Amino acid sequence: MRLDDLDWTDGPEGTRLATRPTADELDRIVREEAWRHCRRRVVALADRLGEAFVEKGKAVEAMCWATATRLPMLLLGPWGTGKSALVRAFARGLGLLGDRPPPLAEATADGEPSPRRYFEYLVTRFTTPEELLGPVDVDALLRRSRHFRQTRGLLPQAEVAFLDEVFEANSAILNALLALLNEGLFHNAGRAWSTDLVVLFGASAAPPGDDLGAYYDRFPLRVPCDRVANTPDALTRLLARSHGQEYARQYPDEPTITPRVERLASLNDFRVLYHAGLRLFGGEQVETAESRAFLRTYLRVVAHLRGQFDVSDRACGQYYRLARTRALLADRTVPHPEDCAVLAYAGKDLEAARLLPEIIHDWIRAA
Repeated sequence: MRLDDLDWTDGPEGTRLATRPTADELDRIVREEAWRHCRRRVVALADRLGEAFVEKGKAVEAMCWATATRLPMLLLGPWGTGKSALVRAFARGLGLLGDRPPPLAEATADGEPSPRRYFEYLVTRFTTPEELLGPVDVDALLRRSRHFRQTRGLLPQAEVAFLDEVFEANSAILNALLALLNEGLFHNAGRAWSTDLVVLFGASAAPPGDDLGAYYDRFPLRVPCDRVANTPDALTRLLARSHGQEYARQYPDEPTITPRVERLASLNDFRVLYHAGLRLFGGEQVETAESRAFLRTYLRVVAHLRGQFDVSDRACGQYYRLARTRALLADRTVPHPEDCAVLAYAGKDLEAARLLPEIIHDWIRAA
């Protein structure tokens, strides 16, 4: 295995290894610490995104946790705060998007959609299931009475997806997304199919009403994405980044003062980290003083959260996995109490999401 080589890791053999490693291969990845090559590239991508966007470092960090843990993430914040641009830059840094989309003139005559590893859509209350999930195959419906959707190039076949204003979707779409978010399954023609979806990012200006509580709970990471600070320094950096990004879009081959987000890692890097984390942190806790301190702190902080912020049983296990992923991305194979910081994104609304980091910090120190 050549996980130190980005091209190999992102190629066919690397994809096979990252997607379906055998027990022996996974043992070797862990024993030889080959996963550290993947971690190094992911950290490089996170650093570049942090440089390219103003005051979005926490959101970038959470995006890496979510992808390496295969859990959905929600960006909460008002319009115009760079939520869409951040997700697109993340996909570009994984080689899933080019600097510019292809011109419409290159579309095939029959309109056949091409396979896409990245999918995004702005959802409204008028969005139909066909727009996200695929149109019904009319031939299969008429000849065999099968309600089969053609999903090529759409959400069910994506590996990274972004749904803007995700809570505007109607019930038909939400019902299909529940299984996709929770188990990675898509129901088509009366049968459940496994998907290649690694992470789904959602964005919303505000949390949904109580009637969508079960759907909201599928997004354990609720990260605030606010406007930059109203200071001369922050605004000056924002103007420079805005100009540089627009220049880079129009002239992708020209140098620019804005840090350019290019392919620095691959989605397979995150897949390898996911499997390595399962093996490194699997089963019983590693019996060290640090791991016992982590578990003790985690249980105490979760007890506070469950009493005040209505954290579900499912979310308790998800945050536990996120905390261990945080440790792995920090180049540690044993979680520390400070890894409980992932619980700062368990807020039920935007105000709680803004206040929880300081509250969680105090609870960790007091544990």
